[in-house]
Amino acid sequence: MMLSSLEIITHKLVLSLRNVAIQQQPCGVDLRLRQISKWKTPGTLDFSNSKRQAAHTSILPFTLQTPTSTSTPQSKIWRK
Repeated sequence: MMLSSLEIITHKLVLSLRNVAIQQQPCGVDLRLRQISKWKTPGTLDFSNSKRQAAHTSILPFTLQTPTSTSTPQSKIWRK
Protein backbone atom coordinates (compact mmCIF):
# COMPACT_ATOMS: atom_id res chain seq x y z
CA MET A 1 0.00 0.00 0.00
CA MET A 2 1.34 3.42 -0.92
CA LEU A 3 0.65 6.50 1.13
CA SER A 4 0.34 10.02 -0.20
CA SER A 5 2.57 12.76 1.14
CA LEU A 6 -0.44 14.20 2.98
CA GLU A 7 -1.06 10.85 4.74
CA ILE A 8 2.63 10.54 5.63
CA ILE A 9 2.68 14.01 7.20
CA THR A 10 -0.79 13.74 8.83
CA HIS A 11 0.01 10.40 10.51
CA LYS A 12 3.44 11.75 11.59
CA LEU A 13 5.37 8.94 9.89
CA VAL A 14 8.12 11.47 9.15
CA LEU A 15 9.05 13.98 11.85
CA SER A 16 11.13 17.16 12.06
CA LEU A 17 10.51 18.43 8.54
CA ARG A 18 12.23 21.77 8.05
CA ASN A 19 9.67 23.17 5.61
CA VAL A 20 6.53 21.12 4.91
CA ALA A 21 5.48 23.39 2.03
CA ILE A 22 8.70 22.61 0.15
CA GLN A 23 9.30 19.02 1.28
CA GLN A 24 5.74 17.79 0.63
CA GLN A 25 5.75 16.61 -2.99
CA PRO A 26 2.91 15.12 -5.11
CA CYS A 27 4.40 11.61 -4.92
CA GLY A 28 6.00 11.63 -1.48
CA VAL A 29 8.15 13.62 0.90
CA ASP A 30 11.55 15.12 0.08
CA LEU A 31 14.00 13.98 2.78
CA ARG A 32 17.44 15.32 3.66
CA LEU A 33 20.48 13.35 4.73
CA ARG A 34 22.72 14.11 7.67
CA GLN A 35 25.41 11.73 6.44
CA ILE A 36 26.05 8.86 4.03
CA SER A 37 28.05 5.84 5.13
CA LYS A 38 29.82 3.09 3.22
CA TRP A 39 30.38 -0.44 4.54
CA LYS A 40 34.06 -1.21 5.07
CA THR A 41 33.69 -4.74 6.49
CA PRO A 42 30.94 -7.35 6.44
CA GLY A 43 28.70 -7.87 9.44
CA THR A 44 28.01 -11.25 11.04
CA LEU A 45 24.70 -12.77 12.18
CA ASP A 46 24.07 -16.06 13.95
CA PHE A 47 21.19 -17.82 15.69
CA SER A 48 22.28 -17.16 19.29
CA ASN A 49 23.75 -13.67 18.68
CA SER A 50 26.93 -14.78 20.48
CA LYS A 51 28.99 -14.15 17.32
CA ARG A 52 27.02 -11.16 16.09
CA GLN A 53 29.24 -8.40 14.75
CA ALA A 54 28.22 -5.07 13.25
CA ALA A 55 29.84 -4.02 10.01
CA HIS A 56 32.35 -1.18 10.21
CA THR A 57 31.50 1.88 8.16
CA SER A 58 33.14 5.04 6.94
CA ILE A 59 31.46 8.34 6.17
CA LEU A 60 31.31 9.40 2.53
CA PRO A 61 31.91 13.15 2.31
CA PHE A 62 29.55 15.35 0.32
CA THR A 63 29.08 19.09 0.07
CA LEU A 64 26.02 21.30 0.25
CA GLN A 65 25.28 23.40 -2.82
CA THR A 66 22.52 25.98 -3.20
CA PRO A 67 20.67 25.81 -6.54
CA THR A 68 20.86 28.78 -8.91
CA SER A 69 17.09 28.81 -9.45
CA THR A 70 15.19 31.35 -7.33
CA SER A 71 11.86 29.50 -7.55
CA THR A 72 12.54 27.63 -4.28
CA PRO A 73 15.13 29.69 -2.38
CA GLN A 74 14.96 27.55 0.77
CA SER A 75 15.67 24.27 -0.99
CA LYS A 76 19.21 22.94 -1.21
CA ILE A 77 20.84 20.27 -3.34
CA TRP A 78 23.31 17.73 -1.91
CA ARG A 79 26.08 16.56 -4.20
CA LYS A 80 28.74 13.96 -3.68
